Amino acid sequence: MIALHAELRVRPPHQDEVLTSLRALLTLAESEPGNLIYAIHREEETFFLYELYRDQQACDAHLGSQAVVLALERFAPLLLEPPRVRITRLLAARLAVEPGVRR
Repeated sequence: MIALHAELRVRPPHQDEVLTSLRALLTLAESEPGNLIYAIHREEETFFLYELYRDQQACDAHLGSQAVVLALERFAPLLLEPPRVRITRLLAARLAVEPGVRR
């Protein structure tokens, strides 16, 4: 499994706009068969994304989708700095997700 970790530091007047876009990407991720988890976290002006994919192909397909590419282009002027993204291989985990946890 492949985990993607991203940090987006968003300029204060644009935080609601970015959150709306991230939620739209959540809807996209739900339709992707290789996506296992797409989670959005927030602490002050920073949004943290945790995504888990069945394999590298599924992660690449998500990152290469038109919706993701366009969102990253739209985000550029709204961020305090470029996004920080790490892609790692999951070595061990206990995965228990509450069904329907979506807000």
